[in-house]
Amino acid sequence: LQGHHSTVTFLSQLTSNLLISCSHDKSIKVWSITSNSYQCEHTIEDAHSDVINKVIQLSYNRIASCSWDHHIKIWKSDTYELIQDFEGHSDNINSIIQLENKEILISLSSGFDKTMKIWNLVTYQCITAIQGIDCWSRHSLLQLSEDMIIIGGTEIITLFNVNQLKTIKTFKIEKINYVYSIIPIDTNTIICGCDCGHLVIINLTSGEIDIKCSQNKQNIYSLM
Repeated sequence: LQGHHSTVTFLSQLTSNLLISCSHDKSIKVWSITSNSYQCEHTIEDAHSDVINKVIQLSYNRIASCSWDHHIKIWKSDTYELIQDFEGHSDNINSIIQLENKEILISLSSGFDKTMKIWNLVTYQCITAIQGIDCWSRHSLLQLSEDMIIIGGTEIITLFNVNQLKTIKTFKIEKINYVYSIIPIDTNTIICGCDCGHLVIINLTSGEIDIKCSQNKQNIYSLM
């Protein structure tokens, strides 16, 4: 598929036959995928004023996008009309997620901001801002359970309870600068893709950390 004019930063599924993508070219595109047809159905040009890091589906026929322009935008997924423009972060917003079965959006930034913001998706107001937590990649913010999220940042992985609004545990990883991606292996174990080809396996209960290194020494930006 061709359509974006620069690097595609994120791709996710909207429905069984629709995909959505965002790019360094500041646009969002919706793609129709059938057994014999692949085509761009809609483009939101200049959706943001800088690189768009991530675009996700929300509840109630909405999508959300976040950008290096420090904004989060909420769009209608049927008409692609802009509903809301969140401001508040003072540096690149690297990731967003909606908590499962809740009208809550989590956003995380990096750089000088290093702030996690929790937004109400009914009132479109910021519930709280927690400083000192950074997130370096669109793939390093993950919901583990109803109350728990895991965040990969600079040298540290943070286990955070959203209901209690407090950090439960942090994991300091030796020889690692940035955590780019996180996936769960089971309810107690995660695997992280990091810089310089490092894979880090963490037992969230015991705190045991196992570091493995690939031969090519390249950053691991995504896991699945």
